Amino acid sequence: MKKGLFILLFTVSVTLGIKCGLVEAIRTKSSLFAPRPGLTDYFDSEDGHFRVWFTLEGDSAIDPTDTNPADGIPDWAQRAAEYLERAWACLVDTIGAKEPLPDFGAGGSDRVDLYLVELSGVYGMTYMDSLLPDGSATAYMVIENDFEASDFPEYIGREEEALAVTCAHEFFHTIHYSYSANLSWVWWMEATAVWSEERNFPSVNDYLNYLHYFQDHPDVGLNDDSPTYRIYGACLFPIYLSENYGDTAIIDIWERVPVFTEYGAIYRWADSVGVALDDLYGDFARWNLFVGDYHRDFGYPDADSMPEPAFIMPSEFPEILDGGGAAVYIDLADSYTGGAWATVEGGDSVSAVLYGIVPHGRTDTPDTSVDIFNINDTIPGVWRYDKLIAVVANLSSYYGWDADLGDFLYGPAPSATVELLGDVLDEPPYPNPYVRGESGSIRFPYAVKEDTRMLFAVWTSAGELVYQEEFETVKGFHYSPSGSFSWEPLNEAGEQLAAGIYIYRLATENNSHKGKFAIINK
Repeated sequence: MKKGLFILLFTVSVTLGIKCGLVEAIRTKSSLFAPRPGLTDYFDSEDGHFRVWFTLEGDSAIDPTDTNPADGIPDWAQRAAEYLERAWACLVDTIGAKEPLPDFGAGGSDRVDLYLVELSGVYGMTYMDSLLPDGSATAYMVIENDFEASDFPEYIGREEEALAVTCAHEFFHTIHYSYSANLSWVWWMEATAVWSEERNFPSVNDYLNYLHYFQDHPDVGLNDDSPTYRIYGACLFPIYLSENYGDTAIIDIWERVPVFTEYGAIYRWADSVGVALDDLYGDFARWNLFVGDYHRDFGYPDADSMPEPAFIMPSEFPEILDGGGAAVYIDLADSYTGGAWATVEGGDSVSAVLYGIVPHGRTDTPDTSVDIFNINDTIPGVWRYDKLIAVVANLSSYYGWDADLGDFLYGPAPSATVELLGDVLDEPPYPNPYVRGESGSIRFPYAVKEDTRMLFAVWTSAGELVYQEEFETVKGFHYSPSGSFSWEPLNEAGEQLAAGIYIYRLATENNSHKGKFAIINK
């Protein structure tokens, strides 16, 4: 073996770096035991928990820069030790996770060993050393030595951030093995390892790269890794649990996993805090709905940057919902003059809720929700809402216990009306300022109490009319990006307007409003 080169026991061919080799090893039925890399240089962390192995030669050479501090140890090795100690302080000292098991001196000491080696597109991997009689295992970590641009283009100029989250991820795997070396709950291992990344280094937000794989397929179980990377997006579940029930919820579940498996452990933990599984997963599904343009103060810290879940039409309502943690989001896109009702009639017990929602920032109409499991309930005045979504969710104490769903029924409730008291034309336009070259158009939100004709006009700050347009609009709120009045800042001749301050006017027969917006050059 070439000095400093470590050979993974599996191969990868992907465009987005493999966050952890564990999933790929299981998928390809590769061994989770491997000889340790033959590195000879090492650095012991100051707090005494880790030994970081490295080389300055060959394909696995790390950056030799030694300036912070200049003490004869490459900065890259020192940063790795610091990141690992930070994760130890958080997970073990603060939250109360088990310590990784001593490795009987396999790395020359009982410290936890990290080897910095070339992994060619894989962030890191945690291998087992020895299986112990109680089902746990000793382990060591290998992490990519440099996160070079050809393998990790998403981290160009941010290589230390990639190192940080990978240290938090792989270190939690060494903790996992101290509970159990059973790999049948690999999704929970990966989901909580990504949770560890976000818990220790929340500013990096690497997990956001994987969320659309989960949100695009909410109707399959948490343990389903199709498509590839979805298992990392399942980190939303432990993030939800820690945000609502505290970080110790994750450790409380892990302590139950070796005896009850992950689903049984989640069930017993939920029972200990007094929440039913269908209610727990129903609320989790609610959090996953209120993201992106619909984020709320109660949700994820990064909700505004997260993708929305995939929506289905009522005709696509399934007969069975996966027991491993699944949800469907039914878009009731029909136009109603009054209210709308819905129900999930019959079937096994699930969470079923109808939501009327508006984009973030709308304060005139609060979100409305009604339970619809075996209850026919109504949301009045649905024209007030940007979306009308029914969310049906299921989680059982065993992933094989799928829920048989009954019929999904819905329809109009013409008498359940809510009247808009007057036209609302004074909502601020967005984006403001408009940045030429970055913003596509300016959107002007408004609401009108009846079908009407509107006037839109724009003047320079000196009072010169540069654009006006009349258009027909229908009763209701027009606040969302798709519903508001959209205008690209051009004059009547189709020429770009110069940078500066402009005055605009929105008017109906009964009301009008003047405001200002700015155009700036990029």
